[in-house]
Amino acid sequence: MAGWDLKCGPIKEFYINDDRIWSLFNYVFSDSCRKRNTYKYGLIKSLLDSLFSGKKTGMGIFYTYEELFARFAENYWNLVIKYDLRQMRPDG
Repeated sequence: MAGWDLKCGPIKEFYINDDRIWSLFNYVFSDSCRKRNTYKYGLIKSLLDSLFSGKKTGMGIFYTYEELFARFAENYWNLVIKYDLRQMRPDG
């Protein structure tokens, strides 16, 4: 199933160490990451903003896509309206 059509996104690594976290952040912020638009930064901010609002279940902490998207939309809307943020650099 395509990622955009998923109903849930299970996390397979529940306990990761600091080196793994920094490795992921370094990848996202590096030139190796194919995405160059600002959505990835908005997604990371919405994940961090929602960090302590998840519901604890037997399988870990549960976040809905709706909760994450609400935080993303709130953060991103403010950036676009207040600071005239553009998605991509104008490179033709």
